[in-house]
Amino acid sequence: MMFVNDNGVNPANTTTMLSALDQTPFSYTVFDAVALNRSPQLLEMQPFDLVIWYTSSDGVGRWFWNGTDSDNENIKLYLQQGGWLWVIGTDFMYDRYATPSVFGPGTFMYDYMGVAEYHAQSYADDGGLGVPQLDLATGINWLTLNPVQWVFSTLWYVDAIAPAPGAQAVYKMGPLSYVFNQYSSAVMFHASNFKVLSFYFDPALINTDANRRTLLQEVLTHFQTLVSVADQCPEQKLVLYPNPVTDRIVYIERNNIDHQQIIISDVSGRQLFKRQWDQESRIGIDVSGWRSGVYFVASGDAFTKLLIP
Repeated sequence: MMFVNDNGVNPANTTTMLSALDQTPFSYTVFDAVALNRSPQLLEMQPFDLVIWYTSSDGVGRWFWNGTDSDNENIKLYLQQGGWLWVIGTDFMYDRYATPSVFGPGTFMYDYMGVAEYHAQSYADDGGLGVPQLDLATGINWLTLNPVQWVFSTLWYVDAIAPAPGAQAVYKMGPLSYVFNQYSSAVMFHASNFKVLSFYFDPALINTDANRRTLLQEVLTHFQTLVSVADQCPEQKLVLYPNPVTDRIVYIERNNIDHQQIIISDVSGRQLFKRQWDQESRIGIDVSGWRSGVYFVASGDAFTKLLIP
């Protein structure tokens, strides 16, 4: 997995998070967006099944938004080709949006993050209280830390989020007496070809090292389980190379699978290539005139994704 450090104001919190990750059985590669003054490119994220994007409480000029409060096209492309993303931080929403903000189809927050509304922030919008804890949402059986509590009596600037249809609350603001208890502060969105988990709080501020480590390890174990299931899908039956494209010709092998035809479509669903298989086991396709982007290659019940940089 890749860990993107997009936290330029609290380096101690990044150190805390990396220390907790070091105590799990999972390995990671750090991309320091703060030091490099840029976000990772698609080709840098592409080798990783999971990208963890950590902003802590930094809410100004985050590279999650390109440093310019705009949609990050590299993140979109990474997700479109099947990447999985875990975004963590209290202020990455505040960096771009005011409360309340409502999102609908056609927006990044709705289509890629599974968020319908950024309703409020603790402390800023709750009368100066802060949120005392987060409570595990109904139906989440892959986490055990409940409730999530802090090194402080309450935590400030935690986001109150309403999930979009198809997204699932993971943690909700608590306790029940808290003014925003009906809102979520962690959301899992399972789209057709990607998954995004968003934490609108900072685990570096969880009350104990043991609880922090437990939460991180259980989340990563859940992602690992999902990866194991995905690795068994028919996508693996169709071989495409070179991918990403390095020359004008792309080769497709069907690996003895009895498919009748090959179809290539762009992200809008428009078919760019279609032909029948004959007796050959490999087809060469000239893509020199195609635009940069992600394309979907299907043959029978097998599919894969083609990237043209």
